[in-house]
Amino acid sequence: MSKFRSALLYLFIFLLAALVLDLGNPLFDKPARDGGFFLYAGSQILSGKIPYVDFWDSKGPAIFYINALGLFLGQGSRWGVWGVEFVFVFAWLFILYKTILKQWQHGAAVFGITLAALGLRIVLGYGNYTEEYALLFNALALYLFFSVDENKGWKYFGIGLLFGISFSFRANNIGGLFGVLIAIALAGFVGNLAPRTLTTETLSHGDLMAFPRHLRASVVQKFFYTTSIRSCWLRRSAFAVGFVFPDPRRGMGDGLCFDHFQFLLRLGQKQGMAGYLRRFWAVWHVVGGMGRCFGVCADWVSGASQGGSA
Repeated sequence: MSKFRSALLYLFIFLLAALVLDLGNPLFDKPARDGGFFLYAGSQILSGKIPYVDFWDSKGPAIFYINALGLFLGQGSRWGVWGVEFVFVFAWLFILYKTILKQWQHGAAVFGITLAALGLRIVLGYGNYTEEYALLFNALALYLFFSVDENKGWKYFGIGLLFGISFSFRANNIGGLFGVLIAIALAGFVGNLAPRTLTTETLSHGDLMAFPRHLRASVVQKFFYTTSIRSCWLRRSAFAVGFVFPDPRRGMGDGLCFDHFQFLLRLGQKQGMAGYLRRFWAVWHVVGGMGRCFGVCADWVSGASQGGSA
């Protein structure tokens, strides 16, 4: 690609990012309900307050610290947060372009990021939501996944790390992770396919989620029972249970993903139940550990900031 075409691409992505965030421009509009609360949370962190103890929301801690960073850079102005939003959306579109380019050509990549930007604009509205930040880490993880056959090893580590960071914004932002993990799990059933289709590696080597699992072993035991992280998880669990369980229309035996779990069990019978259950359990186990790991890290940072302010 020539320098002129490269410059045009960057300009196009710049304009797309501006279009996505136009309603959130502080010059024209006020923040919406959720975005306004995240701004408040960021200001509280800068004042030395601790998330889930001095203030609470059902979202992960990363969105609070991103807003704190934006307010710090903007010296209390919303423009600082909007600038951080812009950097994240621009980087997401660029990485998404590179990811699509690995599979198809330039025209398909441009068309894909255009549709993605227009769709995100409708979803975001006035901006400063968890999705626009987490999408960058999802796109980076997918980029690594589609290039994993080029250099194995550390890329599995990176995929787990990036999706773990995405999880710390909002739990259901990591739908792409399940796509990657299911592809890895199904690789044992379809033979030798390239990793960009269904990777031939399984979870047995432990690289994919090495960072969250090892971090949990060394850090969670030390920090899990601190006030902040305990408050976060207890309240978040109560919040989720109030929505999900019990459901009088379905009965006590059904819950989250129960039908999907039965489907996966039947699928596992084709190649041996024990092997598939072991693989499925590994996937479920490491995903459950990611949230605790990065929640603990955020709690440690907040505790350090409180200690510094004291």
